[in-house]
Amino acid sequence: MGFAQWRISIIFPNEMKRLLRLRMIAMAFCLAWEASGAEESKPTLRPVHRIQVNGEERLDVLTGKTNGAPAFYAIVTNRWPSGLAPIFSVELNGKWELRRRPARGQENFTEPLFFGFAPVDEPNAAKLNGYWTCHAASEEGSKNYPGMELMLDGERVAGRFDPNTDYRFAFITSGRFHADELELRVEYIKDSYVLNGKWSNGRIKGTWVKSDESDKGTWEGERAPASAATQLEQEKIKGLVALYEWRRPADDFKRYELEGKYPGKDWIRSERPLCRIWKRP
Repeated sequence: MGFAQWRISIIFPNEMKRLLRLRMIAMAFCLAWEASGAEESKPTLRPVHRIQVNGEERLDVLTGKTNGAPAFYAIVTNRWPSGLAPIFSVELNGKWELRRRPARGQENFTEPLFFGFAPVDEPNAAKLNGYWTCHAASEEGSKNYPGMELMLDGERVAGRFDPNTDYRFAFITSGRFHADELELRVEYIKDSYVLNGKWSNGRIKGTWVKSDESDKGTWEGERAPASAATQLEQEKIKGLVALYEWRRPADDFKRYELEGKYPGKDWIRSERPLCRIWKRP
């Protein structure tokens, strides 16, 4: 504050006891609040249930909506775990489905429903998916520290900047990750930028340039190491099961089944799985 303020007061014994009790209650409340927040962000394996909405089957992690057995289990967390694939609940034109990416234009406003592992033929997803802490510097010497949540679907990259910072107004409009080379196109207020980087040993280093080349510089990003909880779930990798999308042509409804499950002759299965999750905890 730039200055100190001193106050001398006389506190009687009873008043001292009351203040101490109030302080202890306040400390306990703060500790409980911090523990609650830590628990929310901790990656945990939770049941995913089937629910009915206007005659359409959907999936939800809010178990209070149903008393039925879980369809499967997945990781649910507020913080994007390193290496895991986010799965989003999307509704377009009155039809619901799960996607590896949110609806276009909704990246900054949509949270994943749950997280799983990408299909086995997408090893690059484990390199890129997750929260990245970044450091950017301009040629003039200014520095910024944006955070990014990135996801990979094939070679296409989507994501958003940390919604808890001023960069929440920036949009990742497109991206590509191929042969460990990353390219992101970003719009921030009225300006657009291109970020290029090379992935190596869990880090990305590269350059950025404003579209009119009036400003440029370097940047690098580092992904947080997998948490103890995530590592514990990864140890269960033998229990992972592919999750497939099934579509019913008659009404274009979609449902999701574990590998080996068959919903009926009216349904057509997607060629590739959406992700891999757990049949049981």
